Amino acid sequence: MMSTFLDHVENLIFSIRPVIIGFFVVITLYMGYGLTNLHVDAGFSKHLPLQHEYMQTFMDHRDEFGGANRVLVALRARDGNMFTPEFFQALRQATDEVFFIDGVDRSRVQSLFTPNVRFTEVVEDGIAGGNVVPADFQPTEEGLEQVRKNILKSGVVGRLVANDFSAAIISAELIEVDPQTGEKIDFIEVGHQLEALRDKFENEDIAVHIIGYAKVVSDIADGAERVIFFFIAAFFITGLLVYVFTRSHRVTTMVMICSLIALVWQLGMLTYLGFGIDPMGILVPFLVFAIAVSHGVQMVTANRAAVFAGDDSLSAARSSFRKLLLPGGVYQFDSRFRITAVGTPEEPITIRPRAGAEVTIRMNTRRQNILEVNKSRHLVIRGITFTGGSQGIRLIDSDYITIEDCEIYETGDVAIAANGGGTFEGLIIRRNHIHHTNGTGEGMYLGCNHDKCRVLNSLIEGNYVHHTNRPSVRQGDGIEIKEGSAGNIVRHNVVHDTNYPGILVYSTAGNGGPNIVEGNLVWNSNDNGIQAAADAIIRNNIVLGAPIALQRHQAGRPANLTVVHNTVITPEGGIEVRDVTGRVVVANNAVYAQDGPAIRLISGDLSLVIVAGNVVGGGLAGSDRGYVEGRGIGRDFTRAHYFGAPPIDVFPSVG
Repeated sequence: MMSTFLDHVENLIFSIRPVIIGFFVVITLYMGYGLTNLHVDAGFSKHLPLQHEYMQTFMDHRDEFGGANRVLVALRARDGNMFTPEFFQALRQATDEVFFIDGVDRSRVQSLFTPNVRFTEVVEDGIAGGNVVPADFQPTEEGLEQVRKNILKSGVVGRLVANDFSAAIISAELIEVDPQTGEKIDFIEVGHQLEALRDKFENEDIAVHIIGYAKVVSDIADGAERVIFFFIAAFFITGLLVYVFTRSHRVTTMVMICSLIALVWQLGMLTYLGFGIDPMGILVPFLVFAIAVSHGVQMVTANRAAVFAGDDSLSAARSSFRKLLLPGGVYQFDSRFRITAVGTPEEPITIRPRAGAEVTIRMNTRRQNILEVNKSRHLVIRGITFTGGSQGIRLIDSDYITIEDCEIYETGDVAIAANGGGTFEGLIIRRNHIHHTNGTGEGMYLGCNHDKCRVLNSLIEGNYVHHTNRPSVRQGDGIEIKEGSAGNIVRHNVVHDTNYPGILVYSTAGNGGPNIVEGNLVWNSNDNGIQAAADAIIRNNIVLGAPIALQRHQAGRPANLTVVHNTVITPEGGIEVRDVTGRVVVANNAVYAQDGPAIRLISGDLSLVIVAGNVVGGGLAGSDRGYVEGRGIGRDFTRAHYFGAPPIDVFPSVG
């Protein structure tokens, strides 16, 4: 159903391309008109975490206790002595100027000259007090000395007056909305008025310092013209780099225009939604444009690759439309990461890094799998590194999934699992690097116990699986094909350092043809190198240090098994056969055991076992036919040994 829906959407989009382009032109013009009304929109409250419970309490009571949007204007005497007539004259005038700035909460202005800055003292008659700067203050020597004494009594030293009496501060609180007009206060204009104080009062004797949100916003807004200049410069530099990459004026122009359209839409939409651009977000347009160019280049690259592969332009565009490209980086998750993607056989959906990028997906909790692929069809996962989590990649009710060129390591459990119920058809798992697992620790766990789910007609090819044998691993098979899985090919894999068998196949339970295990290299298993219960062809493998074992497992009993053209070199017991209930062929193998028989027919109906043409070192137990004794490992191979691991050369010796 999902595939059909996507097909309809794709066909609709590509069948009315002129209409869609026309629609984009109209929307772009409309958004461009909105862009002409874009304004800078600064707001102090927008930068606060208003949903936090502490901030909610603050917002409820800020009218009683005051807000946090303050500006501070400091006048500093350059000679270090503020007690001069000139300084106090400037401080008085500056206080009046700040008092009448639009947006200032006049009841909360504080300065030595405001009546809310007072002193108290204990005298003979009780407690006396007054304004720090009296109403009849005159900047005479006596008046200044009295103010100094009042300052010391008031406790404002360190708050409104510098500890060394070199400077004094005017503190003002700003409001967000004008209570008379109901309109938002223009903090940029407030910043300009504050800057006017510097121009008016700063001279060779007095320095003026101003801090506060409004001043910062105003300064950023004043620098907007330079930002526009840098954006224009970045636009042309980016265009040059895109041209160097594409070598096409047409493609470069297309990418740049489409990226610019994304920017026009974003900024134009702000005005229609009643917003402006916050000065603190002035760099966001740069980021949007850069991301748009990056994605545009990715799509052009995908389109060009499809054209080079032989597609016409329309087919290449459709193929690019279906592909999902991940930019490089590390993607970290702390909760379930599940995807559903449905492609078609002709146009599968591909998840991969962009060309030259490296992508790592890390799950930071052992309680979740790294990636779950649920109810998906014709999906390709390529070239991504997965680490952490519980299981690495878990397939659930999905068919025709390809996992290739990925690295999966340090998982809390199995690296790749297809055990989410039902039947998994047509999987391709190839050229992956799987290592250092934990928990049950299998490299691949394909199917379910007792045929409760199964993997059919799939290919497991060219993978490198190793070190599933750490102390933290409870089981640790390399590649495990569960009961009921059938028609699968396991070939050209390298598997070593496993706790359980390097490769293990169960019976097919009558669900299809035999599983084929061929051309694999297995060594250093703490269990059997290759193990099969029934319904398998095991051929052309090299197994070192552990046997190929044919034995019962769950409902499977050795039958319909063929073991041919394998090379097995072990300390003891190269091929072992137990519990036979049906036809078993062991033929044309080279099997060398350092101690004891190389081939051992142990139990079951051994009359059903056909042994023929084997070359052994160590003899055969359970039969007196079907083999010849070799000349010894040193003479029969180019450079072989019983150490159980490479380097080793098992090519037959000449003669």
